[in-house]
Amino acid sequence: MHRQRCRNGVNPARLTLGEPICEVIQWPIQGRVHEYRALLIFTKGQGVGGAAPNRVQRLQTAFGSPVAYAPGSPPAMESGLITPSALIRTGAAKRVTSAERPFLQNQLKFLQKTKPVLIIVGAYPNSKTNVFGGVIYNCMLLRTTKLYSLFSIYEFDITQKSIPPPHILIRFFFSVLRIIRFFFLLFVLSCSSRKPILVILFAALSFSFIEKSILSILCRLFGIKSAIYPLGCQLINDCYSLSILGLLIRLSMRAPNFLFSQGSIWSDFFLCFCSVPTNKIYLLPSWTATSALLTRAEIICSRVSAELEMPHYVYTGWLVEEKGLIVLLEAFKQFIRLGYYSRLSILGSGPLLDQMLSIINASHLANYVHVLGKLSHSDTLKFLASYADVFILPSFNEGIPNSLIEATSLGIPSIVTSVGCITDYYSSDSVAYAEPRSISSLLDAMIFCHAKNNRANLSRHGTLSAFTHFSTDSVVDNLVSFISAI
Repeated sequence: MHRQRCRNGVNPARLTLGEPICEVIQWPIQGRVHEYRALLIFTKGQGVGGAAPNRVQRLQTAFGSPVAYAPGSPPAMESGLITPSALIRTGAAKRVTSAERPFLQNQLKFLQKTKPVLIIVGAYPNSKTNVFGGVIYNCMLLRTTKLYSLFSIYEFDITQKSIPPPHILIRFFFSVLRIIRFFFLLFVLSCSSRKPILVILFAALSFSFIEKSILSILCRLFGIKSAIYPLGCQLINDCYSLSILGLLIRLSMRAPNFLFSQGSIWSDFFLCFCSVPTNKIYLLPSWTATSALLTRAEIICSRVSAELEMPHYVYTGWLVEEKGLIVLLEAFKQFIRLGYYSRLSILGSGPLLDQMLSIINASHLANYVHVLGKLSHSDTLKFLASYADVFILPSFNEGIPNSLIEATSLGIPSIVTSVGCITDYYSSDSVAYAEPRSISSLLDAMIFCHAKNNRANLSRHGTLSAFTHFSTDSVVDNLVSFISAI
């Protein structure tokens, strides 16, 4: 059992790195003094949290799920110097109770590794690279979270060279180079006593998943646990349509220790098609409902709930047939002919652009439909927040699209198709659903959103769903808890 001592009676010069200690905090609440025990770990750094300024060492608070939350929070806790999750209520007693001891022992074992090492195999393009997508945004957003302060993270870049992807032989060549680089990274870290506790591998298409499975096999060779996180649902459709690919993916599923699932469609695929045991599957939805978006929802809700002469419908994304854009243009043409005068802005680029422009001109929609091209991610969000009255995404195939999460986080009423994992998180009160590939169903959803009361309800409930399921802080907290329990 590790020694536990009160910080006030400890000489810092006699402490060793990684030694766990405890700090008794007294805080008056409603006329009564409560005592708490903060679990800390002794590491190098600058003095904070009441430590002497000339002290070379610092006391770093623990993190993780507490046995019990404190009924009140001292200012130091609120400022982040001592977090509520690091406190354990002890009442008048100074000793750890038998019920608290297992938690303390597990927490101490984890904290003795100062800054545990993680490897994230994801997409980290430079500013000159003209590629985009869900993997890129999820990886870049993680950089702003507590994950990077709690762990020492190595980013392993697997950004594809272009959109659309290059020839299969070119992709194979760069894949081999990445596998070799990854092997040497694991070798160096393992030899330098910086062995990662987990490798998280983002995957998208089938070729990408097979590559990540090979990287997971390398992790097993070095005794390192790995988790593959597939985004989108194209891989599932490919496996059901191509038997050889399905066989390869089934074999690939044996490589990682864990599989992150965006929702029920992925969990069912892992369980039923790939025969993966349930203890390998961990539900991890997207974390793209940031506080910066959610704080603007109330103002935008007021704007979109007003009586609008010409509601503005907005699509953002890749211009390909699978996004349902031809269906959208046909439905919007009928929408205008029925007398529902509105505007449709399409933000994005892709191989379907020329065909869409031909349809717009042939249908005499040039005064109502505007293709604005691809904007940067920040400019897209500004456009949505300033001009969009209804967000529309008529895809034939999706996982859980970041564009939908961002739109609902902003309080923008949304029309989506009932595909992928969307129905796991959004009820019919949160978004207006349309059947995929159905012009009439999409038209009905657009007519529904033309009424201001319906837009107001969708705005409020959509924001609540985004906050409940995709809040950046809460999802990353769950991820941290998962990693700390390994």
